[in-house]
Amino acid sequence: MNAGLIYIDIDDVISDTTSTFPSLLEKHFDKAVSFEAITSFDLGISFGLDKEELARFMTIAHSPEVITAYKPRAGAVESLNWFIGMGYEIAIVTGRPPDSKRLTQEWLIKHNISFHHLLFVDKYSRVIPGLQFTFAISLEALAQMNFCFAVEDSADMARFLSHNMQIPVALLDRPWNRDEDIMPAGLINRCHNWDDVMEAFRLREQNNTNRLKK
Repeated sequence: MNAGLIYIDIDDVISDTTSTFPSLLEKHFDKAVSFEAITSFDLGISFGLDKEELARFMTIAHSPEVITAYKPRAGAVESLNWFIGMGYEIAIVTGRPPDSKRLTQEWLIKHNISFHHLLFVDKYSRVIPGLQFTFAISLEALAQMNFCFAVEDSADMARFLSHNMQIPVALLDRPWNRDEDIMPAGLINRCHNWDDVMEAFRLREQNNTNRLKK
């Protein structure tokens, strides 16, 4: 029996992605920016890159040698396995360019990450030369899906999911979302790790059970 569909982002949720970016920036652009200084989700702002430099950086960040080197975040694999064991379907929903699909699939398989659906979504209306987002589904199409819970690191996407789709969201704490207003607190829970995510999920289940008893 399908207990529900859960939305899980990849980068900085399942994959430890952005922590590798400062070394890429230093290597290819001779700029020094610490992970904690990445306070804007817009990497052009956080890294002080113009449009052409940002396009080059994003191309490097989505290259095979970089994507395949990412490590899973602690607790992610075990948590997804628990969801699946409880009868939930997992939809991995990413804002990566769709032409990274093969590499993304290979990475998920390499790290034994179980899922049912892999969705590429134009989350941020990105237009970056050299990276194709043409075949990503729109936010409007995403909004037609019936998710019961979501895990994100983007404050904008957390607001979209909670406000537009009325989905409980676990927002993983990152430097780029700490200054954001993530109200309503009832639907968005700030989590520091996957243990916190699972606690937020159990709280949701408890609240649903209590409502049914009334």
